[in-house]
Amino acid sequence: MKLGFLPLAAVMLLPALHAAPLYIAHRGSSGEAPENTLAAFKLASRQLADGVECDIHRTRDNRLVICHDPNTKRTTGVDLKISESNLAELRRLDAGKFKGEEFKGEALPQLSELLKVVTPEQLVYIELKEDDPLILPLVKEELKKSRVPMERIRLISFHPSLLKLAKEQMPDCKTYYLRGLGTDRATGRSTPSAEELIRLARAINADGLDLGRHPKLDAELVKAIRDGGLELHVWTVDSPIEALRYAALGVDSITTNYPKRLKDSAGRQGRGE
Repeated sequence: MKLGFLPLAAVMLLPALHAAPLYIAHRGSSGEAPENTLAAFKLASRQLADGVECDIHRTRDNRLVICHDPNTKRTTGVDLKISESNLAELRRLDAGKFKGEEFKGEALPQLSELLKVVTPEQLVYIELKEDDPLILPLVKEELKKSRVPMERIRLISFHPSLLKLAKEQMPDCKTYYLRGLGTDRATGRSTPSAEELIRLARAINADGLDLGRHPKLDAELVKAIRDGGLELHVWTVDSPIEALRYAALGVDSITTNYPKRLKDSAGRQGRGE
């Protein structure tokens, strides 16, 4: 049965053939709080998100700062390149007021601060934004100092060679290869193909794939990836109906800006691992 091609109304009526997916708060509960701030991560914890996702960069003085972009312009209004700035400079910026006056004064957090506010049950998805091998020893050290077990850490990246190094240096952490999907105009099939995705993931010893939401992420692709021995995760899904479709397909996790909305629509309160 090709669930990916069923009408959404029919998908909603399907029996629960798979374990419910985990709901991961994208940059924290960023639909309701300023992205990648402690306010967003704390809200995700209060909303019982199964995990949080963040983006990290290495500063000029070798500290790990959480921010999606390589510069701070979009979220703080001040254009500083993170890799060329010291932590003290970056911490003076306001990363919250763009979302609303109630968030005024939120600073760009360090990875160490996030690791202190997640609950013991939550997973932490850490995206390695830059193709920078020098960041890995810093990440490893912060993880060792934290109270979060390495088994609850997920390292994700669009950079396959960096992810391969991460797995070698932190074998207790699961690694997921981030990749967007497209459609081949000639064949109508997903691109990269399932075979290409599996080959790429195996070449870097990744534990799974973390794919962007796409119509071609369907039952056929899910089965192929599962048969290839890999986990499958999807980002970024904010529609409850779309989330139901992916849940019916049996993905392992759904990354969302609104974890409470999706969990409430699925009638669950989070399950951890």
